[in-house]
Amino acid sequence: LAAPAFLAVLGLIAGFTSSVVDHIVSPYARTLPSYGQEPYHLALWHGFNLPLGLTVVVVTGGVALFVAHRVVNRLKFEHPPLGNADRIYDNVLKFMDTLSIRLTGTTQRGSLPLTQGTILLTLVLLPIIVLLVGQKPGLEYTLWNTPLQLVIGVIMIYGCGVIFAIHGAPDLALTQFLVETLTLVVFVLVLRKLPAEVDDRGSAGSRGPRAALAVAVGATVSVLGAFAMNARSAAPVSLQFPEAAYELGDGKNIVNVILVDIRAWDTLGEICVLLVAATGVASLVFRNRRFGSAPRVSDAPASSSDTNDAAETTWLLGGDLIDPRHRSLILEVTTRLIFPTIMVLSIYFFFSGHNAPGGGFAGGLTAGLALVLRYLAGGRYELGEAVPIDAGKILGLGLIFAAGTAVASMFLGAPALSSATLEVTLPILGDIKLVTALFFDLGVYLIVVGLVLDVLRSLGARLDAQVEMQSQGRVSAR
Repeated sequence: LAAPAFLAVLGLIAGFTSSVVDHIVSPYARTLPSYGQEPYHLALWHGFNLPLGLTVVVVTGGVALFVAHRVVNRLKFEHPPLGNADRIYDNVLKFMDTLSIRLTGTTQRGSLPLTQGTILLTLVLLPIIVLLVGQKPGLEYTLWNTPLQLVIGVIMIYGCGVIFAIHGAPDLALTQFLVETLTLVVFVLVLRKLPAEVDDRGSAGSRGPRAALAVAVGATVSVLGAFAMNARSAAPVSLQFPEAAYELGDGKNIVNVILVDIRAWDTLGEICVLLVAATGVASLVFRNRRFGSAPRVSDAPASSSDTNDAAETTWLLGGDLIDPRHRSLILEVTTRLIFPTIMVLSIYFFFSGHNAPGGGFAGGLTAGLALVLRYLAGGRYELGEAVPIDAGKILGLGLIFAAGTAVASMFLGAPALSSATLEVTLPILGDIKLVTALFFDLGVYLIVVGLVLDVLRSLGARLDAQVEMQSQGRVSAR
């Protein structure tokens, strides 16, 4: 009974702090629609009302049943007329367990192509059935306005970013270019672990159905996108974003103000998902020890660190530990020269994002690509020299900044994730306007940098160490 008693006492104590909690949460509650009702406030006593009456009835009834429990026991039915609730509940659970086992055994037989095919086939069939049965808006679909869009659309990787730039969305174009570049690097890192050759002799007969399913999925997504764009019946809320971004968010970059102010709750949830994804990927790779920074040059074996002459020029500390067959001096020199410039550009994107293309996400991606360059040029030891900090600490610090911004505004009597503008005059810099959403953007910046560092540490440095150990094992076996 310790746990229920503790919760009961805690509930009683919390009742006396209702006025303090009301002062914190009421500003946010006022932002929600009231539907003509009086504003609700937390208080220890709300007067005589219906909830109090129901509470009195429940407590009185419980006390009466306890006092007259002997009489109540004699009135119990031997066979309840409505059935035994426990048995009904157990039978329902048993039925659901049996159904789930049979469904899983039918659709998931341990074959990845079969499971993926089932998912994609469901993606094709369900929306098409809904479109055929439900109401369909008038479809107006323009494939392209100019032939240039068709040519750019064929270039799948960076074509979308070019289209954004042509249509006057440089911030989206910048983000698209950075994301596509980083995604390409991650794909290459993952492909290193896959076997060089795959035995597909047993799947020769399924190539036709696979191709048909791929075409069907692409066509379904295109059709759904067309119907979704034509299903709008009212003016989009985005028409109000330019004025809201400038008047309420004190920013000229609508995209960044949306991310860190207007829809900051969505951004907070998305960066939490990124953090969980990074943790999951690294946990699958490391298995036993999840956290830790990348190895540094001082952690390398003595035989590896003495490969080059000390008199030679060292452009990157980790470059001396790379196998000469895989080393590129041009890449090392280029990395040494442009790495500081890329980091300065990253910081510029971070600070200018509220009024110009950039922001914490773009700045973090730029810094992440700089770390990718250091890793590709100098190997896993160079990655440790570039950032000798645990990626988990960077991710946690970023989440603290992002979530702390939400909590801090509530303690100041404003709704969660509210932003304020601070204007100061400095001797040399002049008038400076600082929006508090910058601290939330700093959290986004740190989480993106920590995510890239974690991916490089797990899919890059860790796999490098495994490959090196396997090659050494083969050499010793000979």
